[in-house]
Amino acid sequence: PNEAPLPHVWSLNGDHAGATQNFWRSVEGVTLTDSSIVWAVSQGSPLRRSVVEGDLYLSDNGGWSSGGFMADVRVKGILDMGTQQQWFFRNVALGSKGVVCPIGWNYVFMGVTGLNATRCQGSTLGKVVEVKDTPRIAEKPYIVQEEDGQTWNIYVPSLRQSSNDSYVRGAFANASAAIDRKLEIGQDVFVARPGHTSSQINKGIRGKKGLLFTPGVYTLEGPVQISDHGFVVLGIGFPTLIATGHEPAMQVVDGATDVRIASLLLEAGSPGNPSAARPLLVWGERSQHSRGESHGRVSGVLSDFFARVGSFSYQGCKSVSVETMLEINSNDVIVDDAWLWHADHDDCGYKSDGCYSAHGLVVNGEKVSVYGLSAEHALGGDIVRWNGEGGETYFYQCELPYHNPQFGAAGYAGYAVSPKIRKHTAKGVGIYIIGKLSVKSAYVGSASLDLENLVTVVVGDGPQQFKNSACVRDTDAAKDHCLQPEHCDDMRCILSTVSHDHQHTASQGHRHAVPRSSGREGDSASSKPGQDARVEEKEDDEEVDRQRGSAGKGTHDRLTTTALVLANTPPPKSQMHFKLAVETSSQLLAESSTGAAYSFYINGKWTESRDLFSSADPGQELTSNCTLETWPTKLRLKAKGIDAWGYKQITLTSGEHKRTLLDSIDGDLYGDNQYWLDGSGGLAPSRQEYIVPDHTSAWTIYNHYDVHDGHDVEQMDGTNIEAVKRKVKEGGYAGFTLNLGQAFLKPSGSNILAKTDLDFMGDTSTAAFYMYGEQRVRTSSSTVTLTGTFTQTETSTTQASTSMQTSAATPSSTSLTTPVSTTTTTTT
Repeated sequence: PNEAPLPHVWSLNGDHAGATQNFWRSVEGVTLTDSSIVWAVSQGSPLRRSVVEGDLYLSDNGGWSSGGFMADVRVKGILDMGTQQQWFFRNVALGSKGVVCPIGWNYVFMGVTGLNATRCQGSTLGKVVEVKDTPRIAEKPYIVQEEDGQTWNIYVPSLRQSSNDSYVRGAFANASAAIDRKLEIGQDVFVARPGHTSSQINKGIRGKKGLLFTPGVYTLEGPVQISDHGFVVLGIGFPTLIATGHEPAMQVVDGATDVRIASLLLEAGSPGNPSAARPLLVWGERSQHSRGESHGRVSGVLSDFFARVGSFSYQGCKSVSVETMLEINSNDVIVDDAWLWHADHDDCGYKSDGCYSAHGLVVNGEKVSVYGLSAEHALGGDIVRWNGEGGETYFYQCELPYHNPQFGAAGYAGYAVSPKIRKHTAKGVGIYIIGKLSVKSAYVGSASLDLENLVTVVVGDGPQQFKNSACVRDTDAAKDHCLQPEHCDDMRCILSTVSHDHQHTASQGHRHAVPRSSGREGDSASSKPGQDARVEEKEDDEEVDRQRGSAGKGTHDRLTTTALVLANTPPPKSQMHFKLAVETSSQLLAESSTGAAYSFYINGKWTESRDLFSSADPGQELTSNCTLETWPTKLRLKAKGIDAWGYKQITLTSGEHKRTLLDSIDGDLYGDNQYWLDGSGGLAPSRQEYIVPDHTSAWTIYNHYDVHDGHDVEQMDGTNIEAVKRKVKEGGYAGFTLNLGQAFLKPSGSNILAKTDLDFMGDTSTAAFYMYGEQRVRTSSSTVTLTGTFTQTETSTTQASTSMQTSAATPSSTSLTTPVSTTTTTTT
């Protein structure tokens, strides 16, 4: 890197005000000399074998980002994670300024020096996994122009065991010392160019030691066959290999050792029967006999490998299919950065939703190690399926196929390990849901698992869309044992540990695994880190089992799972899932660039503060999901920076219960009122508190008040009182009046009634006004609070008594008792 200085490189926010579509780009083998570098990327964008002299920012100006991979890198300034949701670091040397991690869900640091893991993790439980050494690795091959100016070689780095920072220093200070062999391009290496067929490439590599793919698109009628020991395949410029004819784009034979494959993008190009299309890359044969024994030798290293399935305009928006993107059948294969993507967006009008893929990764070989894996949206099976003994995954990011609701119904998972497996390691596993999808479990399979930090995230209705974090089963067991997360924050949950030896775990009273409550579906349980937990047995869902058994194609044999029993735990506490929604106003200065946080008042104390947003535009709805032990009594909003922020509506929803805490057409102008926060201490306060109405089904009935014509937005048959009540409850209306057999409903979402809305029509009126929940009525001198609860249902004329408590002196007419003809009796 020292021989290739550059002032800077950059990757900035894209058209969507973020970096979540910044794919397929890389930086490698340079020294960047500027005081700051912005590398705002998502998947498929590795940073390797480089030195950053200044600060390195992994996001751009607060735009969302979803990376990432970094290996063999030295950062001398600050490493700022910014908005990165997740990232994998391997053999990285940090300077004295270290790393800053303002948010984030899942970071894995392997063989990293200068890391303050506690500082990075902050208050987010399970955000950081630190692995001191890389178990075994060979860096990615790279091209070097020799000093004669004429010779170009591919340098092939040595395989290292238990590498650490000394390996990083050696790679920088003395590159030759870290090199196993050099292949001369032309003499030892066949150079492939766009237009070459697989037959031409296979003919060209005979007698060679390597294959170099130059930039471009290669449409292959059959697989490129790799059969020699020590063979090297290297791509430059992200060459795209399209597999057609239901054949792989590339295949490595069993028995070959020390094969290196790097920097390729493989794409599905076969239409028709998905089960007939073989994996895009096949490493070895499936049969155990063909795999044989590796005798401790590494079959090879796969670096910066990317695969995709989808419809793209440059290929005519064709619908394509493949069973598996990457299948590893050989033993002792190392994967160093892979992204296996079924496209969830394209330039063909989302035609990729009609394409098919079953798995991102299937591993049948033994002792396969994966460093940095992302696999997303495969819809016909478990996205990662591991059938080989002794496997390792360090960092996994998975977004489930939100465009396919049948994924959850079929019982598939983001990460599955065969119940026959007796040893498997997984550290830093993040599985996400976007939208409405609901699944049984993020992880399914063997309980013989060393797991550290299983993170689930739901950008949707709430964490309960993962019914469990993990479900495990022994091969001879008939029942699943499902584990709940130990902690949830907004939309993110964490299960920090599952031990590999469940019998030993039970006897020792291991920690952290938390069982599902025996209550209704969607209930969950929690315990503090350090408490023991026990797992409650749970019967299989027969319909899920039936679907899993019949929906599979090819290798979709149904996974059973293993029992993990943890002892000596008190019964778990119930939890409630909430969605807080705050809508900003369009008043002048209502936008904010510095963010706000919120907390709830429960049982005499405030909860830990949570972020509501980092920036907000006028007229934007901001939402946050959280899990609480019980219904809160107050909400606190607090400005995080020095900016002001204006809003007009606040609602809190849990299940069928929705409460409006604040509501206005557009809030008020900036000033000292309940619609503004100002962190700079200006006219508006830096924090506000709001009463949360009780969540019980409380109705209030009192004497008739006329809702003026300007507010009467909907009419119903007032004689069907139950239908009107349901309408009010579903719409969150403030109430309605009954007059001449008609019901006049308030506008949706409004529970603050102005004094002009309440004109008393006299003691002889037979109409009534109903409300759902606690409501507040603003008068010129006070705020009136109305509450009530139905106690029984009768068909009779009843005496309804209503009291309106006020915070100041109120007219005598605010406490009235009048006979009304209704079908219910109400007490207040």
